[in-house]
Amino acid sequence: MLRFCTFLALFLLIPITVKAVEVDLRLLPTDIRLQSDNIVAGQQATVLVTVNNSGTVNGSGLVNLYINNVLLTGGLVVSVLPSQNDTVYYDFTIPDKDFRIFAELTGVIPKDNNTADNSAISSLFKVDLDTDGDGVGNSRDSDDDNDSLPDIQESAAGTDPLNKDTDNDGYLDGDDAFPLNKSEWRDNDRDGIGDNTDSDDDNDGLSDTREKELGTNQYKADTDGDGVNDKDDYYPLDRNRSKQEKVAVTPVVPDKAEGTPDSSINPIVDASNDSTNSLSDSVNSNSGGDTVNENTVDSLNQELTDLQQDYQNVLAQKGTTATKGMSWLNVRNPILWFALGILLAILLLLIFLRSRFRSSSANQASKKPKFLSDTEEQDYQQEMESEDANEMSDDLASLVEDMDVKPAKKISTIRPQPKALVNKSKSVKIKVKKINS
Repeated sequence: MLRFCTFLALFLLIPITVKAVEVDLRLLPTDIRLQSDNIVAGQQATVLVTVNNSGTVNGSGLVNLYINNVLLTGGLVVSVLPSQNDTVYYDFTIPDKDFRIFAELTGVIPKDNNTADNSAISSLFKVDLDTDGDGVGNSRDSDDDNDSLPDIQESAAGTDPLNKDTDNDGYLDGDDAFPLNKSEWRDNDRDGIGDNTDSDDDNDGLSDTREKELGTNQYKADTDGDGVNDKDDYYPLDRNRSKQEKVAVTPVVPDKAEGTPDSSINPIVDASNDSTNSLSDSVNSNSGGDTVNENTVDSLNQELTDLQQDYQNVLAQKGTTATKGMSWLNVRNPILWFALGILLAILLLLIFLRSRFRSSSANQASKKPKFLSDTEEQDYQQEMESEDANEMSDDLASLVEDMDVKPAKKISTIRPQPKALVNKSKSVKIKVKKINS
């Protein structure tokens, strides 16, 4: 009887016990998690919630989510097989402070008689700030403010790693050579002096003011890129030349008028030339490294112009007498050319007469017999003179006859015919015939 009662009691109790635990959906704190561990304020995140079923029949229900006791969403449906689990998820925006997520199950079907585990709260989620908004939290970002200056260097420099422009001068700390000085931000030549204070930003030896006058780049030591710094470059804007070329300063002297006195007789001209040469030398000797600009050349040209004007005024006052006395020497003077023509004609006449005299002497020399002794040569010469005299008498007699004038004496009486000369002449002629034969 005792055994029967025990069996009956067990039979009656077993169905009740099984029925009580048919559905048991449960939540644990570890079942609430975020899909990514990069928890950055303002970024999107996904929360995952897993529901387990430790019962013997299928169960379903709704999951509601809260963040810091504020409803995030509700009505996420889960349906779980026995001894299985089901996961639901939801996207949300991460708040700017640390938070926890609370999850609860409602409307479980069939009814869950063990509701003690139907809710759970997650562990604390630490929110990371993203100062520069690049999607990477500051704890993982090497440059929190994205100013191109790493956080480590900002700590060493004393700047704010969460403020991209510490001195608030409009230039990022990474681009600011003086991030703690609001009045300076650039040091072009890196000499430790800000460009706003530095008088030579490119450290080429020319001041910024001078570079503006020359038109060169005050931030570039070699403006024309020819390899020579602007200070040492005589032509800093011409990449094809850099060494100084002598400046030829030639005074513009007007053409000489008729009778303008020459510098050799006018000391005023010499003085003008000396002054001009001294100015030219002063320009050509300017090789000490300073650039001769257009203003310098213009100044020198102006001085030359003034000097030339003074020279012309002096010539106008002093050159009148000399002009009158020497006007006939001008190449345009016709009297000068006429005199030169007469001199040239006389010279040609003298040359002609000289050539005729030489020709006559040569002819007489050609008639001279060869191999004569000195005495015979003298006789021959006297004979030639006698023949010439006879010829002249004949010519004179013919002239008298033509004029029908009777001479006071016969022409023959004036002929010099000494007997000795005639005899010698015959002797010479005989010898000449023998020699020629």
